Amino acid sequence: MISGRASISHSGAVVDVTQGQTVSSGAELTAGHRYLVGEDTSAAITILSGLAKAGVQGSYTWEQSDVKAAPFTDVSSSDWYSAAVDYAYFGGLFSGMGEDLFAPLSNMDRAMMMTVLYHLAGSPEEERLAAKATFQDVPTEQWYASFVSWAAQQGVSAGTGDGKFSPNQQVTRQQVVVLLYNFATNYMGITLSERSDITGCTDYSQVASWSRDAMSWAVGGGVMAISSEGKLEPERSASRAEVASMLMNFSQHYLV
Repeated sequence: MISGRASISHSGAVVDVTQGQTVSSGAELTAGHRYLVGEDTSAAITILSGLAKAGVQGSYTWEQSDVKAAPFTDVSSSDWYSAAVDYAYFGGLFSGMGEDLFAPLSNMDRAMMMTVLYHLAGSPEEERLAAKATFQDVPTEQWYASFVSWAAQQGVSAGTGDGKFSPNQQVTRQQVVVLLYNFATNYMGITLSERSDITGCTDYSQVASWSRDAMSWAVGGGVMAISSEGKLEPERSASRAEVASMLMNFSQHYLV
C-alpha cells in the first residue's frame, strides 16, 4: 500500500489487488491501493511526490534522489504547479493543510492571503505589531487580525467596503492580482510599467473596473497568463496552487 504519488515500471505482471486489474508499465499508482508483483517480475517504483509512505513485503533496494521537493503526498513532480509549491513551502510563504497535504486545488481565503503577503515582505514583526487598522468583522483575538491590520496599514488591502474586510471570503484571481500590485507599488515602492492588452480576452467583461489596470499589468509582467481558451477567469476563486504560482512569478520578476 502506498500514500503519495508514484509510478511503476516493470517487466512482467503487476496486479492492483484493490481494483482487481493488471497495471501497465509506466502507469501511476493509486494511493491507498494494494499491489502484487508477480513471480519472476522486476518492478521499479518511482516516487513523484515530495513525500510518500509505502508498506513493502519482500526484498527491495532503495535509491535516494538528490531532488529537493516539498514534503506533500498530493503534489507530483509532473504537476504544473510543482515548482510553485516548492517555492511557497521552502520560501516560508505558506505551508500545507495537515496530514502531509498541500491541497493545491483548494481555495485560499482573504485572511490567509494577508499572512502570505506578510511573509513575502520578510515577516516585518515591528510593522505588524504597530499596525492599528481595524475592521468590524475582524475581532482582535483572531489569529489573522494583526496580519490584516498590517496589510491595511501598508496600503496592500483596503478591505471590501463598509468597514469590512471579509476575512473568510475566498480570494478571487483578480483580487490576488490587485493585492500583488498594491504590495509592489505601495509597500515595495516598485514602478510597474508593464502592460498587456487584455481587452480581447473572451471574458474581459467580467474583469472589474477596479482591477483592469492591475490585470493588464499581471499579464504584461508575466505574473499570470491568459488561458489557451483566451480567458482570464477574474472572478473565479484562486486555488492555493494558483496563488503559489503567481507569487513565484512575481518574485522572479520583481524581487530578485
